Amino acid sequence: MYCPQCGQPMQEGSILCLNCGWQEPLMRSSIEHDPSMRLILPVGTSVWAIVAGYLGLFSVLILPAPFALLFGMLAWRDIKKNQHRNLGGKGRAIFAMVIGGLFTMLGAVALVFALLAD
Repeated sequence: MYCPQCGQPMQEGSILCLNCGWQEPLMRSSIEHDPSMRLILPVGTSVWAIVAGYLGLFSVLILPAPFALLFGMLAWRDIKKNQHRNLGGKGRAIFAMVIGGLFTMLGAVALVFALLAD
């Protein structure tokens, strides 16, 4: 076995070249590299985006809608702030902000009409 960087002989099974310091990259799980699994499982996704996505789903109940909007904005900020960690979840954050904003406005309009009806 030879080092792919400097060509010096390495011991069998070694992951570090003693000559140049080359280190064999650690293998990541296949789940992280499979795009179809990344759609299902939140691998490498911002925790804020996961929470925001679920709150966005429950926004239909009106009460969680403002929280979905808030957590969507927090997720978006977290993703932009930590780009070096390659966080995903932009779709979940956008979904939470759009649906959360829509149902927050719908709830506010319903509240205004309920107050005016009295």
